[in-house]
Amino acid sequence: MENTLKLMNEFEERNNISTTLEINADGSGILREFWDEEIIKEFDNIETLVSFLSSGKLKLAEDGRSVSPIVIVG
Repeated sequence: MENTLKLMNEFEERNNISTTLEINADGSGILREFWDEEIIKEFDNIETLVSFLSSGKLKLAEDGRSVSPIVIVG
């Protein structure tokens, strides 16, 4: 869990966004933007989540904030 939290922090810094995470008992879940609860990524297993948090990039506006609606670019 500590590794997942570290990856979330790195994802937030890279994408200038605050996140919240919902994980179900089967390992599926949803990564959301914290303030307006917009869905960033739905996942079927923890491995998919870890992969996305490790390298996922969102489209940023000119001021450096993530655009809304959220757009995944990588």
